[in-house]
Amino acid sequence: MRLVYDMEGCGCGMSGIPGLELVSEPGPQDIKVECDSYPIWINRQQAIFFEEKLFLQGDQSSRTFRLEGVSQLYKANMRLADRREEANQN
Repeated sequence: MRLVYDMEGCGCGMSGIPGLELVSEPGPQDIKVECDSYPIWINRQQAIFFEEKLFLQGDQSSRTFRLEGVSQLYKANMRLADRREEANQN
């Protein structure tokens, strides 16, 4: 799984939306995030947009995730985008 900070179409380079992607393997610029449950990766350049300690909680009823840090809520209804097919097609 990869944590992303999507800035496309957000105007300013500091504005973005957090997201989750299911990937087959980490990208060349990805670094591993310490996680007790499963491997999570993030692009090293996007890591600056997140706090050092994050909490990810799933909601089965809405099939979304909630991402928050110690000092802020990043996103309450993140969906998991499956990017494995896209990688296989390229």
